[in-house]
Amino acid sequence: MPGEVDASPVVLPDRTFSSAAVVDLGDRVLELVHPGRAHTSGDLVVRVADADVLVAGDLVEESGPPAYGPDSFPMEWPLALDVCLQLCTDRTVVVPGHGAPVDRAFVMDQRADIGVVAETSCQYFREIGFPSPVVASGSSRRWRSATGRSIAAPWCTRSRAATSTSRPARSGCPCCSPTPPRGGEAGHRAPT
Repeated sequence: MPGEVDASPVVLPDRTFSSAAVVDLGDRVLELVHPGRAHTSGDLVVRVADADVLVAGDLVEESGPPAYGPDSFPMEWPLALDVCLQLCTDRTVVVPGHGAPVDRAFVMDQRADIGVVAETSCQYFREIGFPSPVVASGSSRRWRSATGRSIAAPWCTRSRAATSTSRPARSGCPCCSPTPPRGGEAGHRAPT
């Protein structure tokens, strides 16, 4: 009912995190992961390990091409999708921000398409003599999921070599040899 939403109390979060957090609901554990900047600087995915579901929000869009806006980070978006892919199995149901649920193969295809946008942008900037867009600097991180899997951030060259979507790094191009975003930049808040 429309009035129920308006009458619902707003519960403000009281915990923050920068990379990953676990929320135990008693009968279910949720993994909250900030995969890096992509659709916005505050992108967040939720992994429900026992159901093999990943709620990807606007990082993945099924009903049409991904929407790039003034607050999007197209050069970093492919890397954020690499993190999402590390959280998926071949059976994972991925819930996009728009459209019907998809599978890992769909996310891989969309990652490839978004990677083409990033690579084309880098090439264009090089051709017109502008320096490539700069990705924020910081240090590499590793996350451990609630299932105990170690998840390497995609800007770690060792983890990129192990992913099926990785390419050899080329110096000077943030699409191919990125540096990681600063920890804590997203300022995500987890509800209690």
